[in-house]
Amino acid sequence: MHPSTLVRQLDGEVKVGTVVAICRAYGAPILPAFVAAGFITSDEAERTSTEAALRDASDRQLAEEILRRVIEAEREHPELTEPLDDDQVDEAVEKSNIRRLNVGGRPDTLTDEEIAERYGDRIAADTSDPEQDLDHRTP
Repeated sequence: MHPSTLVRQLDGEVKVGTVVAICRAYGAPILPAFVAAGFITSDEAERTSTEAALRDASDRQLAEEILRRVIEAEREHPELTEPLDDDQVDEAVEKSNIRRLNVGGRPDTLTDEEIAERYGDRIAADTSDPEQDLDHRTP
C-alpha cells in the first residue's frame, strides 16, 4: 500500500477497492469487511449471503436443509406431525371456502347455486372486517 493511501485510510477515507485488496491479501471474506467499513448494513450482507448460498447450494444440500428444518419443527410442534384425517381436511376446505367468499373470492369448483345453497346464511351472517385475523372469525 502506498503511504498516501495509508494516510487517507487513517483519516477515515476508506475506499471500496482498498477494503477488497486487504481482504484478498489476507484471504478474509469481503462482506463482513464492507459492513465494518460502513459500506453496507449487516442486513444487506446477510441477505446477499443467503441469496448466494441458495444459488450455490447443490440439490442435496437444499434437501438436507429442508429435512433439518422439518425435524426441528417436529420437536418444536409435535402436534403438527400427525397426518390429517379426511374430516379435518374437509373442515379446513370448508373454512377456506367461507373465508374466500367473505373477501370477494369464490371456490373454483362450485357454481353460484351451490355457493348460495351451501354457504348463503353463513356468508350473510358474517359482517366482520375481512382484513382482521381470519382464524378468529365466526363463520
